[in-house]
Order: sequence, then C-alpha cells, then structure tokens
Amino acid sequence: MALTSGTKLGPYEIQSPLGAGGMGEVYRARDTRLNRIVAIKILPAAFAWDADCLLRFQQEARLLSALNHPNLLAIFDVGNQDSSYYLVCELLEGGTLRERLNGGPLAPRKAVDYAVQMANGLAAAHEKGIIHRDLKPDNVFVTRDERVKILDFGLAKQTRTASPESATMTCPTPTSAGTVMGTVGYMSPEQVRGQAADQRSDIFSFGAILFEMIAGKRAFKGDSNVETMNAILKEDPPELADGASQLNPGLDRIVRRCLEKAPERRFQSASDLAFAIEALSGSSIGKAEASPSAPSRSGNWTPWLKAAALLAVTAAAFVAGGKLAVKPPQIFKELAFGPGYVSSARFTPDGANVVYGAGWNGKPIELFSTRLDSFESRSLGLPPADVLATSASGDMAILLGRHHFFQWMTTGTLGRAPLSGGAPRPLLENVCDADITPDGKDLAIVRCGGDQQSLEFPIGKVLYRTGGWIDHPAISPAGDEVAFIDHPVAGDDRGYVALVNLSGKSNRLTPEWSAVKGLTWSRNTDELWFSAAVGGEAVAIRAVTRSRRERVLLTAPVDLMIRDINAQGQVLLVATRSASEIAIRRPGSTIDRVLDFGSSTGSIAGLSDDGSLMAVNYSGFGTGSDYLTYVVKTDSPDLVRLGDGDPSGISPDGKWILSFMLSAPGQIVLYPTGTGEVRKFDVGHVENTGIFCSWTRDSSQFLYTGAESGKPPRAYLVNAVTGTFRAVTPEGTTDNMITPDGRFVLARTAQGFAFYPVAGGAPEPARGLSARDYPVQWDSTGTRLYVWDRTFPAHVNLLDPKTGASKPWLTTMPPDPAGLLYANLFLTPDGKSYAYRYRRVLSTLYVTDGLR
Repeated sequence: MALTSGTKLGPYEIQSPLGAGGMGEVYRARDTRLNRIVAIKILPAAFAWDADCLLRFQQEARLLSALNHPNLLAIFDVGNQDSSYYLVCELLEGGTLRERLNGGPLAPRKAVDYAVQMANGLAAAHEKGIIHRDLKPDNVFVTRDERVKILDFGLAKQTRTASPESATMTCPTPTSAGTVMGTVGYMSPEQVRGQAADQRSDIFSFGAILFEMIAGKRAFKGDSNVETMNAILKEDPPELADGASQLNPGLDRIVRRCLEKAPERRFQSASDLAFAIEALSGSSIGKAEASPSAPSRSGNWTPWLKAAALLAVTAAAFVAGGKLAVKPPQIFKELAFGPGYVSSARFTPDGANVVYGAGWNGKPIELFSTRLDSFESRSLGLPPADVLATSASGDMAILLGRHHFFQWMTTGTLGRAPLSGGAPRPLLENVCDADITPDGKDLAIVRCGGDQQSLEFPIGKVLYRTGGWIDHPAISPAGDEVAFIDHPVAGDDRGYVALVNLSGKSNRLTPEWSAVKGLTWSRNTDELWFSAAVGGEAVAIRAVTRSRRERVLLTAPVDLMIRDINAQGQVLLVATRSASEIAIRRPGSTIDRVLDFGSSTGSIAGLSDDGSLMAVNYSGFGTGSDYLTYVVKTDSPDLVRLGDGDPSGISPDGKWILSFMLSAPGQIVLYPTGTGEVRKFDVGHVENTGIFCSWTRDSSQFLYTGAESGKPPRAYLVNAVTGTFRAVTPEGTTDNMITPDGRFVLARTAQGFAFYPVAGGAPEPARGLSARDYPVQWDSTGTRLYVWDRTFPAHVNLLDPKTGASKPWLTTMPPDPAGLLYANLFLTPDGKSYAYRYRRVLSTLYVTDGLR
C-alpha cells in the first residue's frame, strides 16, 4: 500500500515517494531521532508470510549494517509495523550505472575508477561471507560526487521485472540447489546451471559489467533469455578492442580473466581483482606506447603490475645533499594463483626461474616450476613435497609429505632432489623446516617429533631448543649464524625474529609479533627481511639489522609473505587471504552447519559437555597482544565478549572459560559464562606452551601444558577455585589430558602415550595411540577416548587406551577443500555433538622488482 506524507514508521516520518518495483516501495523519510534524511524501502507483503526469506533478510541486513564501507549502501535499521517490514538506508542522489551506460561506453579512466570502487565494495562484503548473486548495472549506483555504491545485497527477490532483458530468475528459497538465480546477461555459468555460487560468481558478473562499461555493449546477448544463457555457458565474449581501440592490454586481460567459464581460472578474491585494476590506474589507461612484444630490462613481463595505491608508494622522493633523489617503482608480476595455498617459493641459482610448492584444489602440496618471463607453471613430477632451499650445486632441499600436524606447525621427511629433474633422496624423518648453504654442502634443520624442537647446524649440532616451535631457518651468507623465527607457543604464529651463532649464543632481534611468517637475508648481509603483523593488522614486509634497527618495506590490505631474494634484488612474495571458519553438528541434524561470526580470525577453544556453549578466540584487528575471549551459544550466531585473553578451554558444565594473558606469562583468568565474578590466578614462572586445556568432569580442576624458562614442558594441575597448582607429570610430556575422575594424566612422551598417576607413582602405557593421533575427548564413561589424527577429512575413532581396541566413530569434511591447511576438532562426551574450526588460506605468488 502507498504511504502518504507524514506517516510514521517507528521513529521515521515519511516525506515523499521515491519509486516502486518488484522489491517494494521506496520513500524519502526523516529520522526524527537524529534529524537526518534517509531512504525507506517497504518490503513486499510476501516477506511476512515466508519465514525463510524473512529470516534471511533480517540476518543479512544485520551483516550489511556492520560493513560500513564507502562503496556499499549503508544500512541503518530494519523493522516492522502492522506486518509491514521495512529497511532504512542512506539516501543517495545520482543515478544507476545502467542510466550512465544508456549514453554509451565510458571513458577508460572513468571505467577503471568505477571498477576499482566496485571491486573494493565487493571485497568488503566477501570478507563478511556475503555474496551478492545479482550484480548488474541496475544495482550499482553512482552518486553526484562520483562515489560508486553497490545496492541490494542478499535480498530474496520474489518477482520478475517486466523487461525480458533484465529478467531476474528467483525463488522464495534462494540458496536451494538447482535454482537459477541472477539476472540474465550477468549470471555466471554456475548460476545458469543452478549450482552454488561463491564470491567468484560475483567476479564473473563484475567482469560482465566492466566489459559493458568499456565496450558499450553486453558481453553476452542473445535474442532470448535461453540464448543469452547458452552464450554464457559456451561462447567467449566479443573482442573488447572492437569497441575500445585505445584499450590498455592489461585491462583487457583483467576482463578476460573475470569472465573465465571455470571459477578456478578467475580472480579468486575481489581484493586481488581490485589490486590488479588499481595497478593500471597508476599507468596509462589508453593504448600502450611501446610494442607489446618489446621486452623490459627483465624480460617480457606483461602485464606489469604497478602496485602504487595498494601496496606501496611507487616513487618516493627525498632531498639529499640539495638534490632530489627518486626511488625506483615497485613492480609486481603474478607468477601463480589458484584455489589453494602457495606454501613456499625459491629462486633457482641463476635467478631466472622459480620453484614453488602449492596445494591446489585441496590436493597435497607438490612442486612446480616457472620462468620469470612465462605465465605457465609445470609440475616437477615428484612425490608430494615442498621446497625449502636451493643451492648453487644445482639441487634443492625439500620436505617430502609436508603437512600441518598442529595449527601452523608442519612436518615431513627431509630430502634432496636435483633441480634438473630426477627422483628425490630421503635423508631424515621428523623435520619441520630447513635451509641449505649456498654451496649445497651443509644443512640447517629444525628437528621435531618430541617434547621440544631443536635448531641444528650442521645436522646433529644443536644450537637452540624450545618448547614452542621454530620455522624459516636462514643461514647467514657467511655461514657463521642462523636466523630463525622463534614461536613460544606451540601452533601459534606469534613470535620473534632471532639469531644464533655457531656457539649456540642466541638473541632476539625484534619484539614479539602477533604473526610472523617469513624470513630471508637481504642482499645487504647485515639485514634480515621478514613478514610480520601487530595486533591483527595485515602481515607486512619488514626489515631488521643485527643491531635491532627496524623498518617497514611494504604494506598492503592483504597478508604478504616474503619467500626469497635473488642476486638481482628481485623478491618472491605470496599474497594471501585467510579465513577461519567454524562448523557444528548437533543431535537431529544431518549436515554440518557453518557459523558466520563476521570474522576471519575466530577459532574454537572448547565445547561444553552438553554441546550448548563454545569458547571462541578472536585475534583480529584491534585485539592487542592478548587476543579476546568470547562465549557463543551453538544455536545462535551471536558472540558475547567476556574480556581479554587467549581462551584455552571451557569447563564441562559450561560455566567457566579459561584464558591466558599472553603479554603476562603465568597470568590465568577464569571468565564466568553467566553471572559471577572473574577469577584471576598467577602461576608465576610457568608459561603456557600448549593450546588447549582439559578439565575434570566435575569442573573443579583443569590441566594445562606449561614450562619453566628453558626447560621442557610438563603438565600442571590447577584448582579452579583457589588457583593452587602443581606439576603432575615429568618434564618432556605434551598433549596432556586429565581423566574425568582426576586420577590420571594421559600424556605424550618420546616413547609414546602413557598414564601418569596424579597422586604419584610409576606411569602405565596407553595402548592403541600412534604418533600422529591426538586425543580429543573422553567419552561419557570416562574410560574411552575419541582420537583424531589431525587431518581432513576428519576420521575420529573411539579407543579404549587400556586394551587398544578401537572403532570408527565419525567422518566429516568441509564442503570446499581448497586452501585447507589445518583444523581443531571438539566432541561432547556422548559423541553426539561436535564442532570444528578450520583455517583456509588462498594464495597468489608474485615476483617484485624495486623493493628497497
């Protein structure tokens, strides 16, 4: 029904109508509380009668209201009055992109400007897990000040518009399998087939819009909707050059890549897409002056990505001695991308080729090679392995079967293989990382597999030990020192850049970083380049000297991991987008339900025995060095913040969440999940070195793995009321778990698992547990264990550790395996509820020139 001027909807006073369509009526209104002008959309009456659509609308409206991005329509409020549901948003003045395109193609620079804004808006939405599904010029608004706004995210469209050219194929349950959803002419091939659409579907639609902005015509157009959809599935779009004679070849390649039929061949994220387009805005958008075949000083690198706006300032000038000096620009070339994770990359000794390890489409990590002047990669045909280093002798150190065994920690079998091809030679098991001297004669290794990790150089000579973990060993050019990343807490990527000499004297060169993930010596032998972040910010490229002078080399909106530097000063970088996703299964459900908390950095820290509550960690932007502790009901998407700290478990009765203060080792906090007072304990010199803790079934005591300075880890038992604590296992025990009755501790030792009596006495062996097994939870009887090998698909067995008898209990797997690195899994004692969190990392490999 039409509303008249002066009608009140809650605190909003209707002023005048703005328009109407299949998605409802839109009015200009005044917010009487804040005295601002807004737009109000009255949704169709069908929303009130369709519970699924109404619920989806309310949930996505809440997510969109939290986005607060300049290129997305700002949502202020939702509500209902007299069974009329309405949405309140900012009032825009201008016109749709469709209206702009009615006048013909846009100027190339204008098209690029709009495209960058659209891509940035999409990236912000995709970061929250929101997929548009109906991106088209009609849903893109350009304000009077040339600000691009993407409209109509996630609204369940109930009707078709009148125009056949823009017919929207929808249904009341837009996520149902087999439903054709989207606007004909802008749908992705997977939408046409009625398949599930992810962010890459939006990127296809984006490409169709960008094509139309440049060429002034549709990328796919038939005489009917069926013919148009057939063109999307089978035909390539026309040549852009036909309608844009001054088109930059780089922009043409971007459009073509967006419009690839297979999702895995498109840009894998909107942020990467924005990065690529933004790079063109720093150069000529028109026709290139030089011949496309003319090689640059480093070979025929096309397209060159001049990453001025998003990665660094392309030319920094400074006054020195009265003269103006200009730094050369940073230039980036993409070497490899796909739906997966690039784990490592090294230059060959001549600096002209790159060997890298990658796991594409959920497959194990394998080795590939590519030339710097090529766009193609080839598999080396070796067994699953990762590259650790290359040497002038023509071979490389590799890690066969490299896999994540606990959070970020990896392990495998050290081997050597010729760069020219040939079978690898295995050398040593239980190696986490390694480096090789330039002449290829000696190796520095990180040996793992016991209660501590050791850095050895050469093999057999221990220079450093830790109860945490070590990665990225880097032998100095002179061979007299080894730099490495020292992580004090097992599995956590927070840590320091450290240096140790051949006498075993070590020192930390940097303060602790919230994430540190790459390390190499620069051509200036006094400086180390590394990748690190502070407080949830994106990982950036930094440098530090032996005398601890630091500087920032490169920052970006995405995480950047440095991998290698060649003699010519070119740098290998991996740009990554990481997501931490949580799924849960409760009794009565037949599928795993993914929980969306609007954060890519949340993780589970514990599940109550009845499965109703989870302890959740958040380590994203603004959390500081201690992270944040949350509690969440498993039947609700709402997070409740309890306070600072890194949560490590929840009591079986669900009343307490245990957290450690990482900035103050020895400080423990118990947060009540309901009413009650916070309990704080100080265990002094004992630092937490594990990730998760275990509790007695009556919630009176908890057990954690800790270590005194410089000593191996062991189990400590803490009274949850008084805070009194004591060691209950000998040094050298990890993966400690207390039995529900509090009488024994199951612990991993160098010889295997064993039961240690809490009251003291000789240990008893535990049977049926292998070196790769991880105890997850005791069953309801307190005598059997749910055991998992920390891999996905997750295979969980129910084991009697007294007899070794075991039977399969659970198998589960996230629907999309691409980029899946590791996971944490929790079960309730009855085995009927479980929750797991998995880390997904998608990567693009770049080589850059001009980084100084």
